[in-house]
Amino acid sequence: MKPQKGQDEYYVTTHRMKKIHYINEVTVKATRIQVAYRGDTIVYDASAFNLPDGSMLDALVRQLPGAKINDRGEIYIHGEKIDYLTLNGNDFFKGKNQVIMENLPYFTIKDLKVYHKERPLSEQNGIERRKDYVMDVRLKKKYVNSSLVNGEAGAGTKDRWKARIFGLMMGDETHIATFANTNNTNEDHKPGMDGSWDPASSPKGVKTTKQAGFTLEKNTNGYRTRENLDVLAKWDDDNIREIDHKESFSSEGNILKNTTSTTQNKNIDLSLAQVYAHEGNINFYTEFFLNYSNQKRYSESIDSLFQNRFINLQNYYSNNNHKMFDTRLHVNFGFRLPWRHYLSLDLNGTYNTNKPNNSSTNQSIYYADLSKYKKLEYFNDNANNHYSYSAELGYNIHLPKGWSFGPSLSFTNRQDNKTQNYFAKDSLDDHLGTNSYNYHSTEHRWQAALNVTKNINNSIFSLKIPVDWVKEQMYYHQSLLDTIANRSKVLFNPNLWYSRFGKNKQTIRYSMNVEQPSFDLLMPYKNSINPLSLAINNPNLRNRITHDLQMSTNIRNDSIDLTWWVKAHASCILHEWGNHVNYDTTTGSYTYRMDNVSKPNWQANLEMGLEKYLDLKKRISLDIDGTIKYDHNVDFDIAYNNTTANLSLVKTLVTGLNAKLNYRYETFSAGLTGKVSGRFSRSDRTDFTSINAYDYQYGGKLQYTIPIIKFTIATDATMYSRRGYGSSLMNTNDFLLNAQLTHPFTKGRIIAKLQTFDLLHQMKSTKYSVNAQGRTEIRYNNIPSYLMFSLSFNLIKGKQK
Repeated sequence: MKPQKGQDEYYVTTHRMKKIHYINEVTVKATRIQVAYRGDTIVYDASAFNLPDGSMLDALVRQLPGAKINDRGEIYIHGEKIDYLTLNGNDFFKGKNQVIMENLPYFTIKDLKVYHKERPLSEQNGIERRKDYVMDVRLKKKYVNSSLVNGEAGAGTKDRWKARIFGLMMGDETHIATFANTNNTNEDHKPGMDGSWDPASSPKGVKTTKQAGFTLEKNTNGYRTRENLDVLAKWDDDNIREIDHKESFSSEGNILKNTTSTTQNKNIDLSLAQVYAHEGNINFYTEFFLNYSNQKRYSESIDSLFQNRFINLQNYYSNNNHKMFDTRLHVNFGFRLPWRHYLSLDLNGTYNTNKPNNSSTNQSIYYADLSKYKKLEYFNDNANNHYSYSAELGYNIHLPKGWSFGPSLSFTNRQDNKTQNYFAKDSLDDHLGTNSYNYHSTEHRWQAALNVTKNINNSIFSLKIPVDWVKEQMYYHQSLLDTIANRSKVLFNPNLWYSRFGKNKQTIRYSMNVEQPSFDLLMPYKNSINPLSLAINNPNLRNRITHDLQMSTNIRNDSIDLTWWVKAHASCILHEWGNHVNYDTTTGSYTYRMDNVSKPNWQANLEMGLEKYLDLKKRISLDIDGTIKYDHNVDFDIAYNNTTANLSLVKTLVTGLNAKLNYRYETFSAGLTGKVSGRFSRSDRTDFTSINAYDYQYGGKLQYTIPIIKFTIATDATMYSRRGYGSSLMNTNDFLLNAQLTHPFTKGRIIAKLQTFDLLHQMKSTKYSVNAQGRTEIRYNNIPSYLMFSLSFNLIKGKQK
């Protein structure tokens, strides 16, 4: 800086100088946030979860805040069902959630994104607009465009074993996966996962599974063209033993039935699916499906009937072998017209056949009052086949402000053939009276519908007003009847749907469904092949009408870091199909006849849940959800010796509350779980005893990786208790304890695992149900406790950035 001309000095602004202090270097470690909300999208950071080495995607999903997996393997996030999983945004593994859940290693995953994905027009039926709720599994960068192979093999006590291998190759446009596995450990509960266990959702029986599959996806033309091929082969061997206690409500004294049964199922299932889709001014989508199934089933049972005294005893044996073939073809064309309208043509065709090559039954009955036995031995030829084809033409007119509407016209032709023949074993010419029959039916259905849609500002409104005209003809033949029957009906089944997306979501859905009874149920037919269970058709059976309403909302409050959701569902059925049941007090036989219930059946349920971090460092999290359900069930009372039956009403209230408290810090995590549920049934019947059944459980989980030596210990313990059930076998306390020890070798490429399942031999599998005609309690066998050692490996080849 220089002084101005004629100046020897210059002035500057005064500055205060601060003394500098030097401190030692510090390292700041931020706690990774498990879940983040970005508008409508929920993002789960996979690295923020503490899982044992060797874990797969299913172990991660079970740990997600607000997530649930039911006993059918369906995933729910905040009470809303995930339609399907995608991989890096691709429809790879679409519809095969279980395959990717059980085979994709956890360490390859960067995060999980849950959001509503708009379905391509080429994949939508007609012109209805829909969004799917998907979970996108996003891989870490170094595993994209890479090849991955992982496998595991293990052997344990009680003859338990498992083996699997999975290969995945992902490219810029082409993805290939192949897998194979076999095991006889059908329990999917893993130590240290969620610290909970429920015998009502535990697998029933002991299952041995073998399966192998291949899937290929190719995306070209900037992902506007997609091809997909899936091949799957599966072999199952189930052994199911169960003990049933059934109490039938009756105004003249309840009827008790105890059953012990064993069922052996051997199934072979082969399937192939192919999809080709193209998006553009002309949209095209085609899907082809082919399936072959061979099912063998052997069952035997012993049951006894009581009503203040011993009534009868039955021994039942059956052996069945069914071969089924199923094929379907779906083609959709869509045309974007220059004036912004959209024309679509949807074509469908199906064919399936079910032909048993061996079906036989042996039955022995002892009648106590008559002091006599009756034996039956017969063959059953129950074959059927079906084919149908349909076409739907839709026209969509786009209007300003996101509105669109348009008509659609469709036609469906359906053909059904069925043969039901019974032959006595000692005489194949004997059709056992009037029990045998066969028919050929034809159905023509025409539908005209008006579709109205508004799609704007993260919201969709959709209304469909359809009118169906159904015309049917049936040629029906049995020993005493040979006739041609006709019927026609106009049906009206409207539906309405509204969804608002974003950080706070709302959904409302309403539908009305008018359902006709199957035409063959209206034929004058009586099945008396089983002397203890006679079935009579009702030619006067009418349609039933179902009204269904669903509402849900998800709200995120960032200021207090709280997410909560509410889901409500109500349904009402008019003219429900009930069963007139007539009981013979001498033989203990039942006669069933379907009829319409004059009073409505309805139910309503409310579900709520919330999740919240309890500390600033987000190490402690709380997850709570609860449900309350009311079931108003009306059916026919049991009548005695051909008397007239009255209606029976049973009102059941089901409540439940679940809570999880989790803590995590670096490689340590722990959690506490508590659940309580109750079933409370009441009735105005004078003979009815109130039912108050309770289930409650509490337990915890623990997982810790020991530094330096890298041993990971995982364990969980749960006490499950039941009270108020009719059978003493159900009112038990069961303490389930699992543990697992893992250790990685060669930088994690090989992992050794030692696992013990049900260490104290306490696991049970049960089922409970109650309605207007009775209650049933079932106890199943399950896999034995075992100790298993396994080795798994991971091989990865590709870019390692």
